[in-house]
Amino acid sequence: MATRDFDSRALAARVAALALVCAAVAAQPPPPPPTVQTPCGTYEGVWRNDTTPATAHFLGVRFAAAPARWRHSAAPACDPSAYFVARVQAPACVQDSQEREPLQQEDCLFLNIAVAPAAQLPAPGAPPPGAGALAPVLVFWHGGDLTFGSPSWYDEAVAAAAFAGDAAAGTGGPVVIVSPAYRLNVVGYLATADLAAEQGGTAGNYGLGDQLAALRWVQANVGFFAGDATRVTISGQSSGGTSVYGLLSGAGSRGLFAAAISISGSENSSFVPARKFAQDAAFVASVGCGSGATSAARVACMRDLPVGALANDTPPPWDNSPVQELPAVGPAGFGLPAIIYGDGLLAQLPLAAALRAGLVDVPLLMMHTAQELEMQPTWDVRALSPAQWAASLAGNMSAWGAAAAADVAAAYEFESSISPQLAMSSIAADLMTTCAMPGLVADALGAPGAARTAPIYALMGNAWPGASAGYPTFTVGYSTRYSMHMFDLIAAWRQWDFMARFTNGSQPEYAPTPGDEAYGAATRATWYALMSEPGKAPPGLLPVNAVPGFPAHYNMFVQGNGSATPGVGANVVDWRKDKCDLWAALAVDVRAFWWSN
Repeated sequence: MATRDFDSRALAARVAALALVCAAVAAQPPPPPPTVQTPCGTYEGVWRNDTTPATAHFLGVRFAAAPARWRHSAAPACDPSAYFVARVQAPACVQDSQEREPLQQEDCLFLNIAVAPAAQLPAPGAPPPGAGALAPVLVFWHGGDLTFGSPSWYDEAVAAAAFAGDAAAGTGGPVVIVSPAYRLNVVGYLATADLAAEQGGTAGNYGLGDQLAALRWVQANVGFFAGDATRVTISGQSSGGTSVYGLLSGAGSRGLFAAAISISGSENSSFVPARKFAQDAAFVASVGCGSGATSAARVACMRDLPVGALANDTPPPWDNSPVQELPAVGPAGFGLPAIIYGDGLLAQLPLAAALRAGLVDVPLLMMHTAQELEMQPTWDVRALSPAQWAASLAGNMSAWGAAAAADVAAAYEFESSISPQLAMSSIAADLMTTCAMPGLVADALGAPGAARTAPIYALMGNAWPGASAGYPTFTVGYSTRYSMHMFDLIAAWRQWDFMARFTNGSQPEYAPTPGDEAYGAATRATWYALMSEPGKAPPGLLPVNAVPGFPAHYNMFVQGNGSATPGVGANVVDWRKDKCDLWAALAVDVRAFWWSN
């Protein structure tokens, strides 16, 4: 057999050539950062090559001038020659969460923009893409009870890459995601008679006004970032979902978006200004400004307070903790005062009435999860035996009447057979959200003479975390196996590390299973279809009223099958209506159980 001697000289030549190539690559300067030129300045962002596909990310983009305390925001100054380095998260708005958001300031009206894939961004100096090349836009409001939170909680670049990556499956494509900040807590939502006297009879909802300012900025500028201003969908989770409802409650947001997605939002709002003013006047007194001789003096006192006096103070009526005490509060519900209220300017009608009147007549997707309260349960019944669970339920339902606990135990026998915790969290979700959605839509669409023409869809997230240990929650040391509050967003946006980041490492990282990823992809597909073609129903979804006998009967799209295997979503007529009928028989107004914000 012939042999071939090892050719050391040839190998040395190849190594030398490879070294030259590597040296040439190393000598090349890095690509210039993504830049976008607009009529009011140029923005320099950062490439996110850690996402697939790569994303162009712009952080801390100003959308409004520095706001005066308790006045509505205004557009920022326009300077075509300005150059903005948009590569760092902006400080959070003033709030009651110093631990999570140590950098806070009142000048906080900035937003983040993620463009995916990055290649769709126009080259520096190139004109904006034509209409046919523009991507749908998702504007997302963060949660946090309207008292805390920040766009920095989420990584919109990872989310944008997930939508763009779905193009291979035919369920996604290019997208622009915009995450604005908005004023929070007393800085964002304080309303008193004194402020109303100063401001022409209306006051408050400054955070809601900031959201309108952000939407106006998006309309004027998102085209330069390859986004389609005619296909803007607003969305938000928890109090961000409540903000979506607030924006649908006033004609001032008409024309600023083409579709809306509310994820675990609340319709709770007060249209009795005197009640709101009295509620917030108590806070003014608590910080030493209630004794001024005149209205102007009391307002001046509040404006003179150092920001630290406002950062960690939340008016007691705004406390959301009663939602953790279900069902001990009794059949009357929470009666929680609303933070967003009917000021007649921004929020003009209660949500159902606003939808019925078609104030902002765009398609609406309402979403909840089947066990919302699992995010932070204080009624922890995981370890109880069947007898202990029955006793706990009876004790917690003592305000409902002698027979109520037995009726509820019988109705939730299946959930209890799996675990007391599933039964408890299902009771809470049915009371707080599941049974309230059909009533809200019935008010919006079931009344004669409704002017609304756009459809309303309801989607219930009923997929459980695939990992046997469950998904970590806000309660350190507690992980849930059920469809907790925000699990739908975490899955769709692929924010699997959210809770580990949110708790600064006190909760473990979560490794998603293929089932988790499938649930997220299915949810994204529904959203992307609505975002891409707002005038067309997402595949498979039927409106809530697309069933004979509405409003006595209703349709809901249920995503998941109540297990760690998500299953295919399906339209279900009268989902959990037997449970809702039980609560109605117990004389419960389920819409009195919405969380306050």
